[in-house]
Amino acid sequence: MVNLLIGVIMPKKKAFKKDWSKVNSKIKNRNSSFTKDDRLFEATYNDKNQAKVIMRFLDSPDTDLPYVEVLNHFFKDAGGWFIEKCPTTIHGTGAGVCPVCDDLYANDYYNTDNDLYYDRKKKTSYYVNALIVENKNNPSDEGKVFIFKFGIKIMEKIEDLIDEDKVPWDDGCGVNFVFSAKRNGKQTNYDASRFSDVETELSDYGDEDKILESRYDLGGFISESEFKSYDEIKKLYEQKIKESVSTGSSANSSKKRKPKVEDVEDEIIEEDLDDDLIDDEIDDDMFSDDDDDDFFDELDDDDDD
Repeated sequence: MVNLLIGVIMPKKKAFKKDWSKVNSKIKNRNSSFTKDDRLFEATYNDKNQAKVIMRFLDSPDTDLPYVEVLNHFFKDAGGWFIEKCPTTIHGTGAGVCPVCDDLYANDYYNTDNDLYYDRKKKTSYYVNALIVENKNNPSDEGKVFIFKFGIKIMEKIEDLIDEDKVPWDDGCGVNFVFSAKRNGKQTNYDASRFSDVETELSDYGDEDKILESRYDLGGFISESEFKSYDEIKKLYEQKIKESVSTGSSANSSKKRKPKVEDVEDEIIEEDLDDDLIDDEIDDDMFSDDDDDDFFDELDDDDDD
């Protein structure tokens, strides 16, 4: 063995001026880990796959409305998962705002490929501060304030309540929200969720000042820095759909369209995605955003004029 090494020049070990091992480790692991947002409320299900939580929605400390609305594009195509906040959240609907919306309109997918259109269209999420009043599945949450993420179905219940001249987040005479969820396989049903008929004071559940001091700022969800530029989104979008474009088909359009999804229970981070995770986290009955539908209907009407 010694003879084999005679005449072999061993490469000189590089002498870096800095220890890059930790940096390199973070770079390698960036696609396999993420920091969970502990501010977000996460429902705890019992052995019957049921969750019931009484919570009190609170006014926002830093935005005009008690909640914030965020529009997202969330779909899987030939190039993989595409998950991006839609710039129309802060800039409104119109040409040149979002490349995904522009593509849907330019190719008239609303009329020519309805399956693909519903896969790629905007989905809506809402964020609100909520005091957990009662959570029998996880009593340690009680008395704490979380950010509650919800979708269209619960938003419609809020609108119905306001029509009854009630305000869920009023400190003096608000009403509690009874969050009720039932899991059946990969589906989650929220239809039993409702608002209480009884108006109560926030102070009934603890020191009002301390509760309000525990609220989180919501403006960060819709700050300019949270949204990529038009060109950045376009580049990512084209990367995800390039195989579809080259083959003339879509990973989703060949499938029977799933029901509109109206809500999403947990924040999904792109780096952490795989098909099993998506099946666990996303409920096909939970997302819905009809703003795009109305927008395209109006365009069709304009074309007829």
